[in-house]
Amino acid sequence: MEIYTTSPLRDLSKFTALSSLVALDLYDCPNLTNIDALKDMKGLTKLRIGRAPGISNIDALKGLKTLKGLELSSCAALTNVDALRELKVLKVLGLVGCTGLKNLDGILGLTGLENLDVIGCHGLTNEAVTAVKVALPNTSIRSPDGDLFTPGGNTLITDQE
Repeated sequence: MEIYTTSPLRDLSKFTALSSLVALDLYDCPNLTNIDALKDMKGLTKLRIGRAPGISNIDALKGLKTLKGLELSSCAALTNVDALRELKVLKVLGLVGCTGLKNLDGILGLTGLENLDVIGCHGLTNEAVTAVKVALPNTSIRSPDGDLFTPGGNTLITDQE
């Protein structure tokens, strides 16, 4: 299901009946601040939340054990991704323009993660991205400066090449 809106959608409480969804795309929801209803969507395998600058709490994602792909973009109020710690089947994670993000500690144990984009998250330090590279050596990581770290640990491919 795709939802593109600039309407005053503030929460997802009306979506609780959609518990059997496998993919959800919430985009351009500038007033969205509460995603608690997602905790009941246990079958989600793909989720995108974009242009939702008021999202600061993603704890509702903790129980989404089947989630394989997640993109959070332009969620400026988001400061951490600790809620993702238990998403062991997550393979693809995009964190784009989450300018308030301060650390990536919540994903350090996600050994099944294959691809990680961390772009435009200006609150992150190079050390935070390096910690992910060390903890997840088999993950391809596109970092805030546009570099791509590929599995194997020593290969660095820049966008300029």
